[in-house]
Amino acid sequence: MKIEDVKSGNRHDAVIVELEAKDYEIIKKSKRFYFTWKQEDGKVIYKLCRKGDDTILGLMSLIDHPENFALEIGHLCASKENVGKNKQYSLITGCLIAYACREAFKKGYGGYVYLKPKDQLKKHYHELYGMDFTGIYMVTEEQNSARLIKKYIEGK
Repeated sequence: MKIEDVKSGNRHDAVIVELEAKDYEIIKKSKRFYFTWKQEDGKVIYKLCRKGDDTILGLMSLIDHPENFALEIGHLCASKENVGKNKQYSLITGCLIAYACREAFKKGYGGYVYLKPKDQLKKHYHELYGMDFTGIYMVTEEQNSARLIKKYIEGK
């Protein structure tokens, strides 16, 4: 998977791995993220970094709902310097959502992933990631999830 330097247009390899215990203190001290990630303790939290660099650029918590055959994205965010018009890197959020979709396929959930968006992000999630609004949640499944994986993880 790749993220893109907005100014240069150069693409860089990125990796998504599970957050380690030592990362919580780094996240807290940096003040680069919008949520209190320690409160997500007990959920599986993933971090996105440039390959070969430990700087965390994005975070996502995932909650497995096997009874619903779905993964829920609890929290999702890029670091503050990677949000808005003056961001350094793009594609971070798309990579994280696509990763969740891939995990949902691996679990036999047909790529079914959902999240509860902030009101101002509903249109954004629909237009950029093809997610549908169900009244409370934004959802992606099968065909759209496969499309997101191809675009953000496989680069096709």
